[in-house]
Amino acid sequence: MGVSSPRYQPGRSGWALSTSVSAACPSQRVVDGLMEALRDERFEVRYQCGRALAHLNARHPELAFRAQQVYAVVERELEAGEERWIARRGAGRRPEAPPDPRLDPALRERADRGLDHVFTVLSLVLPRRPLKIARRALHTGDAQLRGTALEYLESVLPEPVRRKLWPLLEEEAAPPRPTRPREQVVAELLASSESIQLRLEALRRERESR
Repeated sequence: MGVSSPRYQPGRSGWALSTSVSAACPSQRVVDGLMEALRDERFEVRYQCGRALAHLNARHPELAFRAQQVYAVVERELEAGEERWIARRGAGRRPEAPPDPRLDPALRERADRGLDHVFTVLSLVLPRRPLKIARRALHTGDAQLRGTALEYLESVLPEPVRRKLWPLLEEEAAPPRPTRPREQVVAELLASSESIQLRLEALRRERESR
């Protein structure tokens, strides 16, 4: 992947290695090249580039990520993935609910990876920790934790992104939630981190015991 030049030029092989090398060489040119690579037609390329960008963002806060560009990438990803994920309804499906019989395990896995990628890209311009906790809360099957996560996402996502993301997170249209100050929602979400972890571990043990 030619991130050493101002424009990304996809190659037939070696892109994973190039992405890894790019993430280890922090510069605005590398960021711009990886952002352009997020338009690649191959999902695996986009996925790995998103991870490389998140790595750079976490370790080099001096690098610039333009919110408008990031949200445009997310909208494209959601539009491209909607037909493939629509039956799955994303990571919001309660773990105890039966899997949708219309989808085989490989397709369900692609849906989860697709949403993981979306949240990774969002973390380039949104606070990483509450976003990560919100993503994990959507897997718990706990209505209260899930509600807090959705309330947080409502408060931080631009309306066009939220409108495209919501059908992939929710089985049904949720009733309007009371509006609370964002700071209060974030504090509640952060305070629930341990409960979310315990809930996920319990669900994992339950699945393994079956």
